[in-house]
Amino acid sequence: MGICASTEEESNRSSKDRVSHQGAKLQAKNEVELLPPHFDSIRDSFYCDGMDDNLSVSFTSQLAQDANVVQWFDLLQRDELVNTGFGASYNPHEPSPIASYCLAHPEMRVRYKFQTASRTLPELDDLFNDCFRVAPYRPTKVVAVGSEAQLQARTSTSDAFSGGALAYMMGVLGVKCDAHIVYVLYLLVIGRRGGEFRVASPSKLKREFNIDEWCVTRETWRKGCLMNGIVGLKSMEAFVQTAGAQYDSFPLSHSDVRASMKFAFRFLAKDGVQKQSIPKLDGIPVWKSLLDRKWSLLESFCDFVAMSDTCRVITGDQWDVLVDFALAVGSPMQLATYDSQSNSWPTLMDAFVEHAVKVAMME
Repeated sequence: MGICASTEEESNRSSKDRVSHQGAKLQAKNEVELLPPHFDSIRDSFYCDGMDDNLSVSFTSQLAQDANVVQWFDLLQRDELVNTGFGASYNPHEPSPIASYCLAHPEMRVRYKFQTASRTLPELDDLFNDCFRVAPYRPTKVVAVGSEAQLQARTSTSDAFSGGALAYMMGVLGVKCDAHIVYVLYLLVIGRRGGEFRVASPSKLKREFNIDEWCVTRETWRKGCLMNGIVGLKSMEAFVQTAGAQYDSFPLSHSDVRASMKFAFRFLAKDGVQKQSIPKLDGIPVWKSLLDRKWSLLESFCDFVAMSDTCRVITGDQWDVLVDFALAVGSPMQLATYDSQSNSWPTLMDAFVEHAVKVAMME
């Protein structure tokens, strides 16, 4: 059953209902300057009899007939995202006729919100598609070759993009700091599972977060946007600015700093395939961005790693404990009290402290 009444149903409408209906339309027309460009379809959907309260019914709006927009709405229903950021943060203007109707029928406010959002949601699909073109994710699979199992890349791509799209996304959204886009992607991809993600062991990351191969799938992208009240490029840009400012204000001890560091290492692989280590020339710039102005020894540590002949790559273990190490050795004064015997830090950290103490003594 559609939202609008059929011709036969309209013929049976009482005179009183017809007058009320026409009055509501006239009031809406008087407010036309305040209405969105596609309000005619919204008004017709909301001011006709036989309205079905089931949110799964098809919309009469031509915009909502688009298959991609319908997929957004299905996701909103299926994963119960109405009460997340979409319901709390996204509040489009409601003309008085619609506001009055939604007040009497609260369940219809979600439909009005979504119909309004359907105007800009395709912008987010376009951004996803562009990221996919820049850095398509090519999944891998284990195939039997003779008596051995080997990892072989598929020639086809999945509907997802990998970390190679970060630079492009930064350009589109006007982001100048790597840390900001990493934190935004962390919020979109991990979302409400942040607490679980922060303490997860490598085996649990692989098992429950599917971090064998890191990428952003279309469904994850859409779900993350809806959860954070993002309905178009304009709201995405606002979200990035707000999240970036929040990250800059976080102290080193903040849980989201640790989580963003953990997320970044797994997402940095440009092909999406998770690795045990990354080249230090790829990792050091990320450290400098994510920990900027949060650790006084950051520059010294990065310079040491860059010049080290024995450190050519950064392992996952070294990466994941860096925040804890920085908290333990937060300033030059704490170098003298560092005890390599009582702490099971990676040898890279022990070597740095030894080097930094020698430099301090020479000065």
